[in-house]
Amino acid sequence: MKFPRSIRWRFLAWLSFLLVIVLLGFGVTAWEFFRESQAARPDPEMEKRVRMLAAAVERGRPGIQSAERRGGPPFPPGEGGPRPGGRPEAGPM
Repeated sequence: MKFPRSIRWRFLAWLSFLLVIVLLGFGVTAWEFFRESQAARPDPEMEKRVRMLAAAVERGRPGIQSAERRGGPPFPPGEGGPRPGGRPEAGPM
């Protein structure tokens, strides 16, 4: 089948091409807006985990006091703190 060379067919081809370009532009724009809105929306599961982690850090581990509460250095001697040479001690395995 031979493509007709009339002005009508050429005009139709150009308009079809422009319509495809415009629709692709709108589609890409809509996709970007959707992607940005999904990235900006907080994940409820992640928020729950962060709250639980923050509460655990604030409470501290059971049986261990923070250096501020203890009034001493961050690591008591012999508990894996830094040595005078700057390298941490090897704790019990």
